[in-house]
Amino acid sequence: MSSAAILGAGPIGSAIAHRLAERARVGEIKLIDEAGAVAAGKALDIRQAGPVDGYDTSISGAADVLSATGADVIVFADPVADGEWEGERGLALVQRLVRAGTSATFVFAGPKQTSLMEAAAREGRGAVKDKRGEMIDLMHITLARKIIARSERIAGKSQA
Repeated sequence: MSSAAILGAGPIGSAIAHRLAERARVGEIKLIDEAGAVAAGKALDIRQAGPVDGYDTSISGAADVLSATGADVIVFADPVADGEWEGERGLALVQRLVRAGTSATFVFAGPKQTSLMEAAAREGRGAVKDKRGEMIDLMHITLARKIIARSERIAGKSQA
């Protein structure tokens, strides 16, 4: 069973979690945000919508970003308090996850994350290597830009 960890329970992260749950693309979703109570609350809202909307995807909330390390896919979205993962803060998180042993595919979902994605792919000092020293599968930049554009539309709808 595949799993996805979404880093950030802001509008983008919540919208992605809801759409993944509705479409049953993964068996388990973990919505992670330093504001753990907010992440847990949003996960509960999405889970409770399941019987009405016709899905039963497992979804939970957490506060510890390192709980994402076992996921098949890690989505960098938007923490409630700080906005999108970007710049040095975002790159430090990528490095932290890699050091923790993740071999997940990274998806950069925010509209401001193109430079983070490019920096993570370009960064040669071990930031994007797994435990075996092999490069982690980062999304192709063209595809990722399409995902970013899609997430902007989803986030815009969820804020309306």
